[in-house]
Amino acid sequence: MSLFRKHKQNTAVNAPCISSDAAARFAPLMTGQLVALYKRTKETSYHLEYLRRLEQIGFAHTQAENLFLFESMILKHDSVPILCDPNYLHLNYFDLQHILLPEPKEYYILHQMFLCSEITKIWDEAEYRFHANHEQEMPVSVWEEIFRLSRYGGGELFVEYLMSMASATETPFELLQRYSVAEQGLLFKYKWNPKANEIHAYRSV
Repeated sequence: MSLFRKHKQNTAVNAPCISSDAAARFAPLMTGQLVALYKRTKETSYHLEYLRRLEQIGFAHTQAENLFLFESMILKHDSVPILCDPNYLHLNYFDLQHILLPEPKEYYILHQMFLCSEITKIWDEAEYRFHANHEQEMPVSVWEEIFRLSRYGGGELFVEYLMSMASATETPFELLQRYSVAEQGLLFKYKWNPKANEIHAYRSV
């Protein structure tokens, strides 16, 4: 499910090269995890894989490098261990008993609280919860938050947050859309539909 129209992915010319072993090891990781793992380990292959992925979907090298530096800068200290968890893609943000994001949406945008992977994953799970848990007993405030974060409630935080990232990095919004769509593709492939053998979002089609 996406608020954005999917774009045909373009194979980048002269994309950064990493070994096939590294590519296989990184395949089930969301791209924000590469940022966190690089920040923790300083292992160059995480940086190169980030650049390769973004160039694969149409970013120029300088645009990909600029976004990597931006995401490295805004990555919150508390998010690093969560993103470095190899099971991050499968973990859930909502526990259905507590509000996940208690502040107004402007707070999260102003303070640049999320990487693209994080805000995409939150939105994606809100979509799932809206459909899968609508009959489950939970506090009204929790259900209202799920509705508000999903497309059915307008998905304003998701869209406005990506728009703010585009503005802050002077990156065309269309490229941030492609990035988010690709992250949704990873969630679909590895979390929601792992038996379907879907094509990897950052591989040429």
